[in-house]
Amino acid sequence: MLSRLRNRKNNIIEIFLDIVIFFFSYMLAFYLRFDGSVPETMIDVQNTTILILVSVRILSFAACRVFNGAWHYAGFKDLAGILAANTIATILFSIILFFQNRFYGFPRSILIIDWMAVTL
Repeated sequence: MLSRLRNRKNNIIEIFLDIVIFFFSYMLAFYLRFDGSVPETMIDVQNTTILILVSVRILSFAACRVFNGAWHYAGFKDLAGILAANTIATILFSIILFFQNRFYGFPRSILIIDWMAVTL
């Protein structure tokens, strides 16, 4: 009973840390794309899309069961799950952006930079 409670607490902490990583990787993608000086219009775009991206990533990682493993025993199967979840989330996010405003005012290179930042 106590170990199950401890595992659940560890999963919650892991999910919280992943959310923080998702937020920072998205901000880093904008920072890298604009060489450190992100224009005001892009900050507005970033602020309006970041919650969508993080929500899609959490759902994708949960669907690919990335949150279920013990990381001190991580292997190639876990890496493949992370790559699959990250790729699925990026594709879903790009589809949402396409149907939302056809990428108007959104640099598509952000998607690639963000995917690489989360993967690393």
